[in-house]
Amino acid sequence: MDQNQIKSIKKLAGEFFQAARAYICRPSDIKRNLSIFSNSPLRVQGPVLGMDDNVQKKLEILVKQCVRSLGVELGSDEEIELLAWYHVWQSFSDTDPILDISEITERFLDDISRYEQRSYGYLAPNFVIEFSDQAQKIVIGPVEAIRSEYLVANEKEISQDKTIWNQILELPGEIQAGSKFDYSFSNSRILIELPESCWYIPMGSINAARLNAEEKAIWSINIAISLLRLCYPNPEHEKYPRVGDIEEMPHTESKKFRSGGRMTGKGIVIGEVNVATNPLPSSMFSAPVSSSVRSIPGTYIVDDAVVRVTEEQKFKEKAQVIFNPPKKSLAERFSQGLGWLARGRQTVDRAERLLFFFTAIEALLSSNDKSAPVVQTISRHAATILHTDPLERADFASQLRSLYGVRSVLVHAGQRNVSQMQTMEVQRIAEELYKAVMKNYPLDSKLDTFQKSLSKASYGSPWPFKSEIFE
Repeated sequence: MDQNQIKSIKKLAGEFFQAARAYICRPSDIKRNLSIFSNSPLRVQGPVLGMDDNVQKKLEILVKQCVRSLGVELGSDEEIELLAWYHVWQSFSDTDPILDISEITERFLDDISRYEQRSYGYLAPNFVIEFSDQAQKIVIGPVEAIRSEYLVANEKEISQDKTIWNQILELPGEIQAGSKFDYSFSNSRILIELPESCWYIPMGSINAARLNAEEKAIWSINIAISLLRLCYPNPEHEKYPRVGDIEEMPHTESKKFRSGGRMTGKGIVIGEVNVATNPLPSSMFSAPVSSSVRSIPGTYIVDDAVVRVTEEQKFKEKAQVIFNPPKKSLAERFSQGLGWLARGRQTVDRAERLLFFFTAIEALLSSNDKSAPVVQTISRHAATILHTDPLERADFASQLRSLYGVRSVLVHAGQRNVSQMQTMEVQRIAEELYKAVMKNYPLDSKLDTFQKSLSKASYGSPWPFKSEIFE
């Protein structure tokens, strides 16, 4: 935070503490209010306290300014609100009462300033990746997909440094490899059991508020999965998630069937098995659906070949720039888009999938020039990336504009007239665009340079110009 932001927070915090203390200290209410604080000092909320509108308004303004100064990842509305009330309560402490508003404000500011230095690690079950051959783990930027047994046996931070538990779980504990994800408590300790594969992000890799840390970790994992998908050496594998397949959230256990069943006049259909009229063996329930989209989620098989890909220097360099992109670079947009590609694959609803995949396309190709027509610009630039022949570019741009029409009706009129085929086509286009850009253009380039090169080439010249990518 800069000095102007600190000065603004200090002013607003002082106004809130002044109003909150004045309200609580009213003679008719002080006994009732203090008993509330004593019972639950960190969980005092506006409705519980019954504060007046003036106090509530000042608190809202203070929280908004703190979040604006810290950023939405480091600043959590709920955490800051609880912190503010904690300092109000602390000022009435029997052992260390504070009457000076400026001192309360300074203590609050000290805590807020420490929010900028907070960092975490992350550990979760992995239900998207399966290991085979001798593969033990892969590393994609800060994200590791790893066999649980290997993690427990070899990762020093997990196996030896017990202080990690106070940082990750805020409890002492132990991790062990098992067959499923489970946890139990005993004598103020926690025992976590992990399935065969897990996600591991080392301590210090996630800079976020405590309540935002898991969300940011999962977003990082989604970026890693999308990057792996773009570079995957064996997309013909039978378990590989095909275009149109539903991909599970990375830390959520796969379900054999979607919840619920389709009722017909002859029974209930779950997946492709009619449980009323087709008493088939249980093994049939895991058979792939014969339609264009499988109901059973696919997985990424990590074998020795995949490990070799992720250990190549060029892959590591791409991962490095994607997870630590320079400001206003192509990599910054590319990284954002990889996350949205993953959300599109994970979403069941066709309309939502279409929106997520288009969001990924726009993250990569939308122009900083606010006067440029969005649909026309993106269609021309996408055609330039994927085709060299002018006629093919024109046909493709027309096709993409047509798909944009479906999106427009969905967004602006709320009509969910989206077919599975249209959703799959947008996914194909999005993934082809990301593969082509990653292959043909340096990700650490300035976004403005990238956009200018597309604009210039969209009038018929080749893309990219070889002289551009070495500037």
